[in-house]
Amino acid sequence: MANFEFRSSLFDIRYSFAVVIGSEMSAGVRNVTASNIVCVGTDRAIRIKSTRGRGGVVENIRFSNFVVENVKEPISITAFYTKTDPEPVSERTPVFRDIAISHFTIKNSPCMAKIFGLPEMPIHRLTISDVVADTEVGLVCDSAAGLDLQNVQLNVDKGPAFDLRNCKNLELSGIKTTKPRAEAPVIRLENIEAAFIRGCSAFPGTGSFLEIAGERTTGIVLVGNSLSGAKNSFVLKNGAQKEAVVEK
Repeated sequence: MANFEFRSSLFDIRYSFAVVIGSEMSAGVRNVTASNIVCVGTDRAIRIKSTRGRGGVVENIRFSNFVVENVKEPISITAFYTKTDPEPVSERTPVFRDIAISHFTIKNSPCMAKIFGLPEMPIHRLTISDVVADTEVGLVCDSAAGLDLQNVQLNVDKGPAFDLRNCKNLELSGIKTTKPRAEAPVIRLENIEAAFIRGCSAFPGTGSFLEIAGERTTGIVLVGNSLSGAKNSFVLKNGAQKEAVVEK
């Protein structure tokens, strides 16, 4: 499937999803845009799903201008749609790449986003920008390469706002929580290879802005952030080394 555009739609509780791609997609899905969507009471706003064995490429996908309220999982991207055993990369391996999500308002939802690539095939070049969200828990991402978060304001009731694991080549800019909680970091990085964090703000009441965990974490660079509102700009946990972090 290629070259599709969806725009100016309202989805309410009568619908399970607004826009879904997968899981049967062996021929691939390319060049899809969806914009000016309102979702109220659906299970998901956007969902991209596949699993080992189904192969195919999902690429050049753009979602913009969504208003999302009372939605179970506003953003869901997963290559673990079914439980499978690990296997070498082949034509059976699903590929997700070049996906852009922008200008979302999300509220009264259990989470902001759940994003899961495969260890052998991370999600490549996912950009999430210009989002304002108030949710119970925040954004969880495992196994992505080239994840770019720009101008995302996320307030949560529990846990870190941004929980990123087993990723590499991250860029985080303009990240903030306006309702910080002293017991949880704004950003948690675990086993991350290279992250550039800039232009972020810590509001008064923040405990630790950044928690860095895992022995495999390396190449974390903080530049031009305003973190005076935090008790700690960063803390190290679970074997993370001080040499993994450069603060400028």
